[in-house]
Amino acid sequence: MFLDILTKRIRDSVLSYPNMILLHAAACAKNNKGYLFLGPSKSGKTTVTKLLRGYSVLSDDKILIKRKGRKYYLYQVPLLCHESKKPQKNIKATIFIDKIFLLRKSCKVQFKKVSKARAFANLLEGSKELNRIFKPDIRKVFDISYGIACSIPAYEMYFKKDASFGDMPLVE
Repeated sequence: MFLDILTKRIRDSVLSYPNMILLHAAACAKNNKGYLFLGPSKSGKTTVTKLLRGYSVLSDDKILIKRKGRKYYLYQVPLLCHESKKPQKNIKATIFIDKIFLLRKSCKVQFKKVSKARAFANLLEGSKELNRIFKPDIRKVFDISYGIACSIPAYEMYFKKDASFGDMPLVE
């Protein structure tokens, strides 16, 4: 109950800023590059953040995205992270989104490039759950999601839920 109220308050605050959206997604960073993991509940967002080694966890559940010019940046909302793996605190670097991953559980690890339309649909799906939004805000969420999908490469990420996955590079 408290977490739902907190999420609503943060969502309402974010929607008042013209260049920010809140997504139901996980995010990690390495070398100031951000990696966004999209999928519905139980798709493996928290699992991926636990398994990846050498990456700083920004969030395993909800992440803020801010547009600055033609780039999109990730920002933590520590109060809205799950307790399964604590996010790194005090990440001072500006983390831009380098790649997007649409999560798929599998028996082997592989990556497949996806279309901008598919990435866009998944971004909208990740925002609709959190942003029960009013008409004026729909356009903002749509515009930011479309900009992200058009400017950042997206992949289906098939992953195996075991320790061997943790050392895999996220598409070189």
